Amino acid sequence: MASNSSDGMIKSVQKSLKIIKYILKADKEVSIKELQENLGYSPSTIHHLLKTMIFEGFISQNSRTKKYNIGRELFNASLKFNNYEKHFIIAKDLIQEVVDITGETTSIFIKSGNSSVCVYGIEPNKILKAFLVIGRSVPLHSTASGKSLLAFQPENEINEYIYKTNLLRDTENTIYDKEHLIDELKTTRLRGYALEIDEYEYEISGVASPIFDDNGEAIAALTVIGPTGRLKQEKLNQIGKIITKKAMEISDLMSNASY
Repeated sequence: MASNSSDGMIKSVQKSLKIIKYILKADKEVSIKELQENLGYSPSTIHHLLKTMIFEGFISQNSRTKKYNIGRELFNASLKFNNYEKHFIIAKDLIQEVVDITGETTSIFIKSGNSSVCVYGIEPNKILKAFLVIGRSVPLHSTASGKSLLAFQPENEINEYIYKTNLLRDTENTIYDKEHLIDELKTTRLRGYALEIDEYEYEISGVASPIFDDNGEAIAALTVIGPTGRLKQEKLNQIGKIITKKAMEISDLMSNASY
């Protein structure tokens, strides 16, 4: 039975909550040593509390670094409150690699209702570029990020999206025909990435590949966007192959962190 303090509080629960609060405030993964130094608990106590919270999904352990971060339960809860950066900053180095390779703005989008929303990203050091706008919401059917997420949704959700949005046109290049969009989504699933060429905005093109959780669900899209003058279709396909591999690496990284 857990020991109680004189004021009726359960000490083990209190310690667990303090560990959670510390990890939530940290800007990186934390070690048992760091928790010991900052909270004053013994390593064995911290280890047992972490083990329990990992089992329940509130804390995760990175299998590579052996350090700790929030788990799936807190991850899902914090997504509801728009705390995105903490989860995707784990992929910062991989996103920077894509920026270095492509020379273009690289970002993470998530599906929110009938839109794709930018939640994290890095810009290249260029004057002429697609600007990063965190929180920007764009349609699913006329953007690379949106199509890469929509392609991996159940068929009934795709049909519901088409019905609700009526595939409104943003430019003359927007796909507004149902069968055309379904074919495009099928192609996206087969090759692993989606393209957009002047479909949402003129002179802006992009490519995106889905990031999957350990249940195989597309939870985000790794997206590269830039001026159409630099991103012709051949170039987009080259980048598509690169980011498909990087998106898989991010998926593995997040899965290893047990989100």
